[in-house]
Amino acid sequence: MALAVVLLLGGLITRQRRFLVSLVLVALSLLVMALLWSDELLTMVTRGSWDAYRLDIWRQSLALIKEAPLFGHGLLVNSAISTDGMSISHPHNILLSTLLYGGIMSGGLLLLLIGLVLRQGWQSWAATRDIKPLLLTVFGFTYLMTDGYRLISNPVPNWVYFWLPVIWAISRELRDQPHSNRH
Repeated sequence: MALAVVLLLGGLITRQRRFLVSLVLVALSLLVMALLWSDELLTMVTRGSWDAYRLDIWRQSLALIKEAPLFGHGLLVNSAISTDGMSISHPHNILLSTLLYGGIMSGGLLLLLIGLVLRQGWQSWAATRDIKPLLLTVFGFTYLMTDGYRLISNPVPNWVYFWLPVIWAISRELRDQPHSNRH
């Protein structure tokens, strides 16, 4: 999903066909895979595995967030969510996870960080026509909104999807500053 969003956004912003052609190729690849594995794919979707539980997980996460909205429950809380007999240990969404563990204060800081990085990516696009920082940020944020875990307490390789564009945006801004202002 994140790849499709980035390809569509890249095509719309740059008006370059390569992004839209890439999106079509991804969609066709998924269609071919679905046709080849139709029985398995149909079974996976109908039996409720795969991503079928996301909405229920998010709904239950919002209910837990309402119990401690300002500062959250903290990282050590047992925030297991039960859905269809399964125990899910996290909200599967980076913003909901941040709100659950750190409250509105932490969620606001995360949104501020994401907003600043998106702004920096947009400014980079406007100045250099280099769309990669913006699209990397959108990819990482989209990915973490559908499967994110604890941002602080659980460093995993998926962090690269989020922190790479953040670091890229910060480094571009530092690189563009005059040398006399750096210490």
